[in-house]
Amino acid sequence: MLDDLEVALMIARKTAEAVCKIVFYDKVGQNNVPTGLDMLIQQLNKATNLPRKLNLHLLNLQQHGNFGSHDQGDESDEIDADLVAHCITSLDFVCMWLQSDYLGAEYRSSSTPPPASPPVVSEKLIHLRPPFTVKQLAEALGFKPFVLIADLMNIGVFANQNQHLEAEVASKICELHGWRFKKENPQSE
Repeated sequence: MLDDLEVALMIARKTAEAVCKIVFYDKVGQNNVPTGLDMLIQQLNKATNLPRKLNLHLLNLQQHGNFGSHDQGDESDEIDADLVAHCITSLDFVCMWLQSDYLGAEYRSSSTPPPASPPVVSEKLIHLRPPFTVKQLAEALGFKPFVLIADLMNIGVFANQNQHLEAEVASKICELHGWRFKKENPQSE
């Protein structure tokens, strides 16, 4: 049971780091991205003036994640469901902030599947030859990578813009945006 609680803390921390990277890529750029959540938070605060409440929740996730990731010796029994619940509250706040306040209408309109309508003769297809990255799929769909990274987080896939995607995952993302994904044969030229 302790392993599950420790894993929950580590995944919450990784998710906070992914959210920070989305904001960093969008506001600061894709070069010189700091490694480590503590450095990401510091750099974002310098460059973007993060909301104070968000910053507190990010720091909470960073501290809880560190506690769950490192050997606590005799204090390992202090990792319990209450500690994890406190961390998850911060994670909920950060994810809601990302979706509602940061991505806002752009995210809601881009991630909401279109209403059911009669079949259209010209189907919107995305053709990509594996291997392809999140960034390449975002470009094919006409979005910034952080929009797809948020979509991926919503379906339980944590990735950065340079990570390769499986065809099944790409298909789900395309469907969210009203497209159909078709994997090209790697041997065809």
